[in-house]
Amino acid sequence: MLKKISNLQGVQKLNSKEQKEVKGGKDAVRCPVYTPAECTNCGGFPVFNGCCLGTQEVHECLTGFGN
Repeated sequence: MLKKISNLQGVQKLNSKEQKEVKGGKDAVRCPVYTPAECTNCGGFPVFNGCCLGTQEVHECLTGFGN
């Protein structure tokens, strides 16, 4: 999955001003929290704060809408 993220096409790099305007990060969890096992079992990539990075299919698996 990391390769899919790295190989995105049609995206632009953010300049330093745009990077500073990005909200989020370690101050607050802005995603549903899943265990690393739940995330991995659905094909996602678990992050240290409990978030699970993944595609729409991963999200559907985690929420039960993919069944």
